[in-house]
Amino acid sequence: MNKQDTSDKLDRLIAESPKERLPQRDLWTGIELAIVSGTQIEKSETEEASDKRTHWQTWTALAASICTVAVVAYISFAVSQFGTGTGVQGRELVANLSQSHEQQKQSLLISYEKAPALTDNWRQQLSDLEEAEKVIIKALETSPNNPALLRMLKNVYAQQLSLIERVHAPQWQQI
Repeated sequence: MNKQDTSDKLDRLIAESPKERLPQRDLWTGIELAIVSGTQIEKSETEEASDKRTHWQTWTALAASICTVAVVAYISFAVSQFGTGTGVQGRELVANLSQSHEQQKQSLLISYEKAPALTDNWRQQLSDLEEAEKVIIKALETSPNNPALLRMLKNVYAQQLSLIERVHAPQWQQI
């Protein structure tokens, strides 16, 4: 057979073949299985690398939360016990609270140092909260046993820690 005959035969077979060809079995099951197993392979590779970091971040966040609860309980107790004191206890209380909060904040910032942030302006938000903290502390210098100011300070501290945690470890990433 020459080239022309082969070409003519091929053209004739193409013309005779059905215009639409259906698969002999359901292909979607195989496609779905390939997608799922491919996703599981990708997840297992990335999960191994990030499990250690996520585990450390989870424990650090848990420890910071427990410390925050302990500090809030201590402050509540101290305010109720020493609320009518000389004012020295109130200043010491604010100093201890500020020191404890600063340690917690630094611990969280260090633990999330390598984690990507969800927003670009979170440092500005943290700076705004720090400004509010300074204003409240200044007001506490004149009225160190003011329970409303102490609650506001605790609230600002809690917002700072919450901001750091939410920006670096959002709820949808936690399982």
